[in-house]
Amino acid sequence: MIQRVRILAIAGPHMYRLATRTIASDKPEPGITSGLLTKPPVRMITRAVAHEIRKAGVPMGDVNLRPYVERRKEAWKKALDFDPPTFIGNIEKAGEVLKSDPTLSVSTQLPIVREELKADLYGAAAAPGMVEAPARVIMEANRLSELKEGEILVAPGTSAAWTVAFSFIKGLITDGGGALSHPVIMAREYGIPCVAGCLQGTQKIKTGQKVRIDGDLGVVYILDK
Repeated sequence: MIQRVRILAIAGPHMYRLATRTIASDKPEPGITSGLLTKPPVRMITRAVAHEIRKAGVPMGDVNLRPYVERRKEAWKKALDFDPPTFIGNIEKAGEVLKSDPTLSVSTQLPIVREELKADLYGAAAAPGMVEAPARVIMEANRLSELKEGEILVAPGTSAAWTVAFSFIKGLITDGGGALSHPVIMAREYGIPCVAGCLQGTQKIKTGQKVRIDGDLGVVYILDK
């Protein structure tokens, strides 16, 4: 058994390389059967999983891998158009989850709710200041080109890829975030009002709605309802 594992560990990568070269070029390598695919784009190879491509190294005559690749291609296309939900599960249980694991409080904390403020959203952490402006809901960094100068960015959270936006937005609202999270730290550095850890900001706010951020109190008001 051990010897077999050693053989697979040494020969496996080499056979995989030969198989993929054969599939990509339609020119057989020694020990690999030809005619597996008819001049497909090289990128299609990545759409066949390892145990399927491995069949190219089995000396059992021509093996047509195109059906496998086509299935992977269709799955890849569907994945591109899939818009995942912001939360998986019951958002009402978020508080219980955060309380169950103290390590989560580094990046996300529970909103501090003060009913007397009658706000639409309550944050867990904030950067000081008050501002009113139209909101722009953006769910991922590759959509930042839609953001216009002077808008309030509403997002699930931010990371280094979002930093370019801080130079021209008027404020920031995020679903996640705590006192040491990226959105709060960057907002303070840029002097932008921010309320983070609202949990449902991207769900309650729509692009174009005018909102007010009160970073001093850590709350958000939706002015256009």
